[in-house]
Amino acid sequence: MGSGKSFYAEKVASMMKIPFIDLDVELEREEGISISEIFAQKGEDEFRRIEASLLRECVASFDEKAGSANDTGDFVALIACGGGTPCFYDNMDWMNQHGLTIWINPSSDVLKQRLVLEKAKRPLIAGLSGEALEKYIDAQLSIRAQYYTKANIQITNSETSIEEIINKIKHA
Repeated sequence: MGSGKSFYAEKVASMMKIPFIDLDVELEREEGISISEIFAQKGEDEFRRIEASLLRECVASFDEKAGSANDTGDFVALIACGGGTPCFYDNMDWMNQHGLTIWINPSSDVLKQRLVLEKAKRPLIAGLSGEALEKYIDAQLSIRAQYYTKANIQITNSETSIEEIINKIKHA
C-alpha cells in the first residue's frame, strides 16, 4: 500500500508499449463499487476472494490473447495488484508460476509520507494517524515480507527510475 505499484506499472507499460491492468480498478469495475465500499459491505475475506479470482481471470485473458497473437504463446502485460494480494489464496506462488513478479519496496518513512495523504481512499488505514499508522505500516511489512521476498525482482528506494525498472525486467 502506497509503494507506487500502480504508478510504476502504468509508466513501465506505457514505455514498453504493453497492456496494463490495475487490479483494484478492475475489481471496482467488476463489482460496481469502490474498494472502500467492498470492504464495508462484504468484508475483507470476501474482498480477498474476489481479488484472487479476478487476478486469475486477468491472466487467463492474457493467455487467450497470447494464443491468438503468435505461435510461441508469449504475451507481455503488466498487472498492478494491491499490497495484500500476494498474501492470500497462494497468490504469490501462483503469480510466480505465471509471470515475473516485482516488489516495489520503499522505506517505511516513504510509505508513511505517501499514506498520510491517501488515508481516506484506503479502508485499512482510514482511521489511523501518527504513531498508529507507523505501527500499522511496520506490522504489515513484517507480516507480508514472507510473501514479498518471493518476488523475482525487488525495487528499492535507490532504484526508482522507470528506465532502471525496465532494465531489471529485461534482464530477469
